Amino acid sequence: MDDIITAGDARAWDDGDFVKYFPRMSMHYRSKWYVLRGSAPLTFAVGVFGQNLFVDPKNQIVIAKFSSQELPMDEKRILLTMRGIEAIRSHLLVAQTV
Repeated sequence: MDDIITAGDARAWDDGDFVKYFPRMSMHYRSKWYVLRGSAPLTFAVGVFGQNLFVDPKNQIVIAKFSSQELPMDEKRILLTMRGIEAIRSHLLVAQTV
């Protein structure tokens, strides 16, 4: 997991085809996993039709998303999912500190 989180190439990501699905997000891809960089990196798998698995090792959070979207890759739904996952993570982190 450490290798996936730390060894990806952000420059290669920025030049790749999937950057359009995650605009303005600091990311990389490594060993079949996407990584949203930051102080608590979010590692996730992307499947077609909205299937996802999100892993936040630092905060011990795992979220599975099952879907049956119409399109295999839907930019608007991906952005909505990412916003939703961030809201869940934020809520869980606040709940841990209370």
